[in-house]
Amino acid sequence: MKITRKNFLTIVASVAAGVATGSALSACSDGEDDDDNNSSSSSGSSTSSGTGGKGQGGYGQGGKGQGGAASLCDNGASATSISANHGHTLMVSAADVQAAVEKAYDIKGSSPHPHTITLTAANFATLAEGKDVMVTSTKDAGHTHDVTVKCS
Repeated sequence: MKITRKNFLTIVASVAAGVATGSALSACSDGEDDDDNNSSSSSGSSTSSGTGGKGQGGYGQGGKGQGGAASLCDNGASATSISANHGHTLMVSAADVQAAVEKAYDIKGSSPHPHTITLTAANFATLAEGKDVMVTSTKDAGHTHDVTVKCS
């Protein structure tokens, strides 16, 4: 059976909710090594009291997991810099980050000419890890732009 990224993130969010309430921790913290070679038990080491937002929860011992793209980019993503910018803008919805499917974005903004950037599935995975992504726009009006994208 194949699982989609969306289904995976739904499962991760469900597990994170259980971890935050302690029910999953008490069932899983027997102090023995698991397959992931994590030998420390999880007795309240998580600082999250919610459902794993901002990457605090997620699947893993004591809330150490990443929590998935939606947790780290729950407000979407945007361009933190656009080289030689003259009115171009970029906004990426949280749904796009969570879907993690390659997509092209028009960054025209208030500029008199368009440019397009493409974010790949790998770019979305990098964003989900809390890292910046740098891509180069299409060449329009004789030039390109380097666009740095970061979770909002």
